[in-house]
Amino acid sequence: MTSLTVRIEEDLVDRLSERARRHGLTLEEEARSVLSEALLKDWSSFWEKAGRIQSRLKGVRFADSAELIREDRER
Repeated sequence: MTSLTVRIEEDLVDRLSERARRHGLTLEEEARSVLSEALLKDWSSFWEKAGRIQSRLKGVRFADSAELIREDRER
């Protein structure tokens, strides 16, 4: 295993420490877990599902949201 030093903002360290505490891990273990999850995740199923949704919505026209917002503000 190799070492890596990364400088990150203090609030991110705080959030990572809190997450580690919730998972019962050390800060280093949690950082390793987050990196592994992000880098080893198989995104193919996500993109397949996104493609199916995109195909299903192709050609569908949606209402102009500006008009809906305007109506809501006038209430």
